Amino acid sequence: MAREGKKMLEDAMNEEMSLPLTPMIDVVFQLLIFFLFAMKFSGYEGRLYAKLPTNRGLGYEGTPPITLQEVRIKLLWVQKGNWSKRMLPEDYEQARKNPGTRAWWEQNGMTVLKIRDDFLMKGGGLNSPEAVPDWNALLARIKKGIQNFKPTKSYPTLPVIIEGYQLVPFQHVVSALNVCVKAGVKDITFAAPEIPF
Repeated sequence: MAREGKKMLEDAMNEEMSLPLTPMIDVVFQLLIFFLFAMKFSGYEGRLYAKLPTNRGLGYEGTPPITLQEVRIKLLWVQKGNWSKRMLPEDYEQARKNPGTRAWWEQNGMTVLKIRDDFLMKGGGLNSPEAVPDWNALLARIKKGIQNFKPTKSYPTLPVIIEGYQLVPFQHVVSALNVCVKAGVKDITFAAPEIPF
């Protein structure tokens, strides 16, 4: 008897254990289905999604008309004494790679305030390296724009857009914002610089 029990024990130990795979496959497929339904695909690379104001999008009684009454304040970074030589995108790239180029632009550059085709500068003539932005002229220009503004359904107040180019000191952007607030402008937007000078 003891011999038979010992033999049965040896047979049981030598016998290979089989794993029941069916429940494991069921669980794996259920997890796969769960993750397929729970997965959210990302958008295209390089596409930016923005939440637009509700009073200016397609959801607001159609597409609003484009206003030509906006005031676009441009704060340009130009070469001192040569306002036609502005810092171009390739100059920014070169300045980013070469600290010496950036230092040259910072030392030999200046901020120019421009609205449409008018330079609002004081302290020298056109292309003068001593000229500085004329904030009082900007205030008068904005007040004149407010007086001449004809409100529409989409634009009840005069829209002002401030564009600050690279290397322009931030204090000049804040000064432009302060002038807009002083003039009583309620629709102020900061925008990426337009390509035209």
